[in-house]
Amino acid sequence: MKCAYCGKRNKPGAVTCTRCGIALPPSPPPEGKPEGEKPERAGEASGANEIEKRLNASKHPAAGLIAVIAAVLALAVLIICLATSGSLILPGKNAYSVCDGTAFWGGEPVAPNGVKTVAASTSANGRRAAVLCADGTLYTCRSGEDTAVAKGVVRFTVSGDGKRVLFVDESSLLWSYDCSKKDAAPVCLCSDAVNPDIVVSPDGKSVLVSKRGDSALYLIKGRKIKKLGENYLPVSVSDGGKHVFAFSVSENALYYINRKAKATFIRSNIETELFINSRHDEIVFSTNAGTGRVITMFCRAGKDPVELINGEGSVAPVMPVSGVADSEMFAYYIVTSCPMTTFKGKLFAGFGMVRLGKKGAELIDPTPVNSPVATDDYGTVYYKIGSELFRRTIKSKKDGASLVEDCANFMISENGSVVWYRNHDGELRCRKGSKDTLIALGAGGFVIKPNGREALFEKDGFLFLNKGGRAKQTFTADGVKADAIFADEKGIYIHTEEGWKTLPDMTDKVDLSK
Repeated sequence: MKCAYCGKRNKPGAVTCTRCGIALPPSPPPEGKPEGEKPERAGEASGANEIEKRLNASKHPAAGLIAVIAAVLALAVLIICLATSGSLILPGKNAYSVCDGTAFWGGEPVAPNGVKTVAASTSANGRRAAVLCADGTLYTCRSGEDTAVAKGVVRFTVSGDGKRVLFVDESSLLWSYDCSKKDAAPVCLCSDAVNPDIVVSPDGKSVLVSKRGDSALYLIKGRKIKKLGENYLPVSVSDGGKHVFAFSVSENALYYINRKAKATFIRSNIETELFINSRHDEIVFSTNAGTGRVITMFCRAGKDPVELINGEGSVAPVMPVSGVADSEMFAYYIVTSCPMTTFKGKLFAGFGMVRLGKKGAELIDPTPVNSPVATDDYGTVYYKIGSELFRRTIKSKKDGASLVEDCANFMISENGSVVWYRNHDGELRCRKGSKDTLIALGAGGFVIKPNGREALFEKDGFLFLNKGGRAKQTFTADGVKADAIFADEKGIYIHTEEGWKTLPDMTDKVDLSK
């Protein structure tokens, strides 16, 4: 007997599912569809109607872009190498970082011709950024230099290796821009209008796309086009189109499609977050198994999923400290491509902490944790349990060590040796080893440079800069205010009415710890 929630085939007469524990026979799947019912035709399904609305909206660049983004957040499966919403810092060895739609390089924000930036994204290796401006012009940026790609762009994505940028124009035509040749060519779909939700392989040579007025999902490799099936939204495609993950809107189910276009059902009742590794052949996802029950699984291409967590919370990959500065960033996207070579052996966190090993998923700590951040080598992870801050060395079999009892939010240096945190009373503190220094009272939001040596923070509407984590090394400048602050390995930036700019000189010394 097949469980409609997790897909497990149980022995005849089983009372409960051996995988998820749901009673058998199960309750009807969402929307009252009986088990085994075929997906509705694209013209009949509500998901297809949403797709058609997105396509119609894409005729108008500005309004279309907003509509596309809104629809993506609500329904469509969007894959982005690095999120364009929320603060994100790439590892120190990489050139680009992205924050609130603006790309930064070499200590300066990238803003071609001074036009307002609508969206920005970087390749997974951090070597290239693509920036879409408010006038509909798309730029590609490398080593601080920008090149205009096209005008009237509605949607774009950067390949993981940074060699190609694919985009959809206001006429819903799909183009591929070769960054080395600086040449844009139409992708082989003749003059067919496409759904803006395109997915590209890490090398940029394989594309998943659906055509307007056509319910089929297509794989494009060079000049070859292959139909993969009906009523799917693209999730990810690996190099050469060898592995494809796709999503059925009508079934709310995840599928794996091989080179022969054979679709294999993975699981239904998919939650809103899926995580793809950089090779696009492994995926982590969660399913809703009933009231308050979430099962999070890991799936290697062509293999049956392995259960990671069976509980009340989902699982997400722990990113390096220089990989994520906003713990809520993943909530904005259904699919996120992580800049990791693989999930194997890496740490996951959510409802407890899990590590994948040769014997499968290993539960390290069953305690619910939040705000997990790992060092760049993934050897150490910091996380919170309630308001208490912990530090765990992955190789150690010991439980995590408690560092701080009252922690509202925190950031760590790239090597994990320095921790900056703010407690619920507004005290900003810097911790190095066992030494804990009060930096300021009544502090608000703060950011730190990846090396942990400088922190910019807000207090009473003004900005202050601390150097070295010493109370008497806090500086300010008259009238320096900002509505957003950001830091990467090259510098610290503030956002004002004039846009993003480098932090001005902070020369006046003040002690805010008293």
